[in-house]
Amino acid sequence: MSLESLVAQYGYLAVLFGTMVEGESIMFIAGYFSQSNYLELPWVFLCGVIGTHIGESFFYFLGRTRGSALLESKPAWKERSEVLLKHFRRHRYLLILFYRFFYGMRSVAPLMIGASGVRPAVFQSLNIIGVSLWAGCLTMGGYYFGSTLRLFLEKVERYDQWVLLGFILVLMGIGIFKSVRARRNESAQGPEGG
Repeated sequence: MSLESLVAQYGYLAVLFGTMVEGESIMFIAGYFSQSNYLELPWVFLCGVIGTHIGESFFYFLGRTRGSALLESKPAWKERSEVLLKHFRRHRYLLILFYRFFYGMRSVAPLMIGASGVRPAVFQSLNIIGVSLWAGCLTMGGYYFGSTLRLFLEKVERYDQWVLLGFILVLMGIGIFKSVRARRNESAQGPEGG
């Protein structure tokens, strides 16, 4: 089975389940595949939003029930949550909207938000907006990266003979330069090497 058929057959499921765990690279790659016409952009976006929302809701509700104990048991999470808590007290709603844009916060932030007592309706409504912004940015980033890469490869393909010739000339030039420099060094040292 080729990569294209695997992506076409399981791509949306991979986006849905992948974004529950590790979303950034999944969304970017899925955006790239939508540029290559293996996946459709609106479905990639929708699967990413649903998967991410489910994953973050899980950590939020886990935070509501066992958040303090979990944060105490994991020192790295506790340290990150303390940094978040400082900002959370002043910018609660902005943090709920934008925490997923900061690397390493996708699991800790909803856990801490749940433990802090934010009502489920507030979290869910702000989370769906934040997830939509995040998924849109990453999907479009992958899509436009794919577009730029495609244009570059088309240009290179059109001029591949010239690129190859240029590469060979550069290598020959480097070889000639090294050879001339070695001869100059030998002549500067004299016939007896001194």
